[in-house]
Amino acid sequence: MSKFNTFARRLDAHAREVFAKREELEAAYNKAERASKEARASGNPIAIARADAALLEAKSARDSMRRALRDDSGAEIANIRKELAAELDGAFAADPADLDTATLELLKSGILTADEYSRLMDSAAEAGNATMCRMIGQYAKTRSDEETTKRNPDTAREFARIAHRGRMTGANAYLANFDTLTEVFNRAVKNPALVPHWDELTAELVEGF
Repeated sequence: MSKFNTFARRLDAHAREVFAKREELEAAYNKAERASKEARASGNPIAIARADAALLEAKSARDSMRRALRDDSGAEIANIRKELAAELDGAFAADPADLDTATLELLKSGILTADEYSRLMDSAAEAGNATMCRMIGQYAKTRSDEETTKRNPDTAREFARIAHRGRMTGANAYLANFDTLTEVFNRAVKNPALVPHWDELTAELVEGF
């Protein structure tokens, strides 16, 4: 759990609120529908009129919720993500003080193997040096492109994996995880059968955010 965990929990809370409200409105509609059928079976015109009015109101509330989910469900999550991105920009901004000039010279030399790049990335990550992780990743991307040009696909893939680690350091990793949670929410909005599985699909990601 990191200091950014609150953003994942806000998304989780929003999702649960949406699911609960939808369930409440669906239950109200189903109840009103049953009452309408019972009223019609009774043959009482006053009871029928009241039950039909209640059913119409319940249907309107349910349909409004469905339209809101379809059209506006992403607005709140988009606002949370925007706040998260701003926090991450401040926390993981490149810092010249974190540059390791000796390592940079090695990277520039072109003599390092993919394994050596990987060890450098491990060291930078363990030190929490996001600036160097990004630098190593950028150089790895260049090496991957070079190996692709030389038609060395296996070596190119090794450097590409390191480049990906660099891109996923810090801010990008958090945003990617947030977007994963958002995708699960969007799927559950479209397919209510997924809602009972929300915890098993997201709890670990939320807890570890």
